[in-house]
Amino acid sequence: MQNEAGEMTDLYIPRKCSATNRLITAKDHASVQINVGHLDESGVYTGQFSTFALSGFIRAQLFLSGDRVFALGFLRRAYSAFRGGVGASECWRGGGGRRRRSNNMARGLKKHLKRLNAPKHWMLDKLGGAFAPKPSSGPHKARECLPLILILRNKLKYALTYREVIAILMQRHVMVDGKVRTDKTYPAGFMDVVSIPKTNENFRLLYDTKGRFRLHSVRDEEAKFKLCKVRSVRFGQKGIPYLNTYDGRTIRYPDPLIKANDTIKLDLETNKIVDFIKFDVGNVVMVTGGRNTGRVGVIKNREKHKGSFETIHVQDATGHEFATRMGNVFTVGKGTKPWVSLPKGKGIKLSIIEEARKRLAAAGATATA
Repeated sequence: MQNEAGEMTDLYIPRKCSATNRLITAKDHASVQINVGHLDESGVYTGQFSTFALSGFIRAQLFLSGDRVFALGFLRRAYSAFRGGVGASECWRGGGGRRRRSNNMARGLKKHLKRLNAPKHWMLDKLGGAFAPKPSSGPHKARECLPLILILRNKLKYALTYREVIAILMQRHVMVDGKVRTDKTYPAGFMDVVSIPKTNENFRLLYDTKGRFRLHSVRDEEAKFKLCKVRSVRFGQKGIPYLNTYDGRTIRYPDPLIKANDTIKLDLETNKIVDFIKFDVGNVVMVTGGRNTGRVGVIKNREKHKGSFETIHVQDATGHEFATRMGNVFTVGKGTKPWVSLPKGKGIKLSIIEEARKRLAAAGATATA
């Protein structure tokens, strides 16, 4: 900076403080040396301090125009960050244009989902668009649910486009667990009952042996209840007992015999517990997670590992045994008889050779017919 006489002087940036006046000076040198000094009440520059701490960072960030240094605003912010104890990487964000301090504030929920990042069991074609429906907040996790738009458009084929799905839902034709749902991305999940009174149809969401959701058609009698896995049993205020289920329900005053990992039979009209199934050896279960998702069998053994996951050994109807974690097991009936009807295949997973033979037999039967 030039004074009235044309001589080069320092760039003084006064900064008001409660006790003293501090300033930053930037000398017009080739090395762009930064000096941080103190200005007393008499106006005498008493010297520099902490030059080494700031010079390396500021030297890399200064903007040069010819042989002049234009960094007044930058020096103010850098000095303020230095006095406040904030690191350079925390104070500045990358990118061109005007620089500003970053406020580490949350930006809220992401409202988009790329199609390639969608769950595989949704079975969306890769070239069908860039985006997939983002599930709303609800009783099931985003990667363990099936949005209503996929049920009506991709599974049931009642709609061909996005707008047609909205038109159907806005007419209040779709019910989930006995309640009308108008949110196109409402997350329906395992054991949920999807009802369409206009067509007198009821579907229960279950898994097949490949881990994909199946809309299993059920009768009206079976559509009046659902099975819920108990997550925890606790005591609230004034010692009131309550339990939490896998789909976010809270039920007060349950049966004292109901414990965590048990299954309750819930009446969807009254939201009351009708019956319950203990998580014991000998009861039939369905696997809801892991590589054995969708398989149905009877609990044969429980292995408790202190400090690790508890392992459950299951045997299916064909005699094949497999093991999975306790969190992946959902009890669906007492003994060997399930309380809900199962989809085609009855939860029996076939090997690759067995599937090939089954396809050949079906093709041969079709050819002879």
